[in-house]
Amino acid sequence: MYKLQSILFPKKIYNFSKAINFLIKYNYNPKKFHETENYYRFRFYNPSYLKSKGYNRIRTKKISKGILLVLFYYQKKNKK
Repeated sequence: MYKLQSILFPKKIYNFSKAINFLIKYNYNPKKFHETENYYRFRFYNPSYLKSKGYNRIRTKKISKGILLVLFYYQKKNKK
């Protein structure tokens, strides 16, 4: 089980408008936006919130045209 934490759009390929259109087309509703030198980042969950719920394994998956998905996977705690 996983949660989509963020979607990153490379600025070399996407302008802000194209990134927003992608989000609308696929019914994504991000909570926050952050711009870096190379990416537009749209965040759905705060990383500390996901970690507190047991989503501790983080993976980044590249999809079409350089878009990056930041995925947090649920990891059961080992009982001692």
